[in-house]
Amino acid sequence: MNFPVHYYDSGMAGAPVLAGQPGSLLALLLGCLVDGFGLRSVDSLTQTGGLAVATISTGHGLRPGDVFAIAGASPTGWVGEWRALRTPTPATVEFAVPLDLNLPTATGAITMRRPGAGWERQFTAPNKAVFRSLAGNRRPLRVDDSDAQFARVRTYLSMADIDTGEGACPPLAIRPTGLTWRKSSTRDATPRSWALIADDRTLYLVIDAAGDLSAGWYAFGDLAALGGAADAYGTVVTGQEHDSPSSADIGFARDQLTAADETGRWLISRAGGMGGPARFTVQGHRATDRLCGQGTVPYPCPQGDRNAVVLHPVLIFESGSQVVRGMLPGALQSLHAAQVIMPYERTSGPSGREYRWLPMRSAPLPWGTAPHDATGPWR
Repeated sequence: MNFPVHYYDSGMAGAPVLAGQPGSLLALLLGCLVDGFGLRSVDSLTQTGGLAVATISTGHGLRPGDVFAIAGASPTGWVGEWRALRTPTPATVEFAVPLDLNLPTATGAITMRRPGAGWERQFTAPNKAVFRSLAGNRRPLRVDDSDAQFARVRTYLSMADIDTGEGACPPLAIRPTGLTWRKSSTRDATPRSWALIADDRTLYLVIDAAGDLSAGWYAFGDLAALGGAADAYGTVVTGQEHDSPSSADIGFARDQLTAADETGRWLISRAGGMGGPARFTVQGHRATDRLCGQGTVPYPCPQGDRNAVVLHPVLIFESGSQVVRGMLPGALQSLHAAQVIMPYERTSGPSGREYRWLPMRSAPLPWGTAPHDATGPWR
């Protein structure tokens, strides 16, 4: 099986290291979106009554809820993605397998790794790459990671090579160097915390560039349609509209949801492909104008005896119009205080759905957390 949503963070064993060095963000994106990481040899693979046990003498490095992929096993029913249920020891991980597979003890040169999210690297050059999903609109994301402290990103309608494309977004006339994704507040090898969550069409990347949880939040990919056919031009890219590594509090790198704030938020084209790239605004619930909620919102947490939190979808509006282009897939708005859930925490929802709460800048507080659906599907 393959899971519709994949989550990664810097605390995972074998995760790419993000630092104030050229190329470190490219390694992160390649590992999470394409190649996966944390490859290990599996010593044994058995199952009884639908409960499988993998033994990895060198250590599996997994946490309950983590997704991993098995390869090289025979019979092939073992091959694919699985979710860790329990990790009784550093060398053993338990996971559920369908009873109807009736899997015997596995043989072969068996390996385990965290799988990529199912994207491709379309083009590559020193400290540059173009990433593209294999589903949906398949717009390219060009990343120039030549600077130590931030990367420059842009999307296009299409690209012919690493430096040539049509329909640049944001437009070259407005942002000649593209948007920026801040990696680190320092030019050195200090590791920075990060998290990435993606389905096969959209990614969200959070980077704690200064080590204070005042993280930048970046998005790229296709919106979720409100109904009917998908929007062929409903691809967004966000980031800072400046080249300074000193601040993450610009554009959609923070959690501001006010309708007037469109800095750093771009749609690849106006509706129907007419008129070229357009900025977008966002709207959630009226109780708060932030993705993380605020310090003074009217909804207590937890909600009564249900021990529940209240989440709300986020709509995307084409700038200068009342045209709703879709919703943010998988990213939701919290209607509670910004710091009600700790960074990177997992919470459970209806029907076994899991949410990851990712940190981001949430003025006037130094940070808040926003919920992201880690189960899917997002659309």
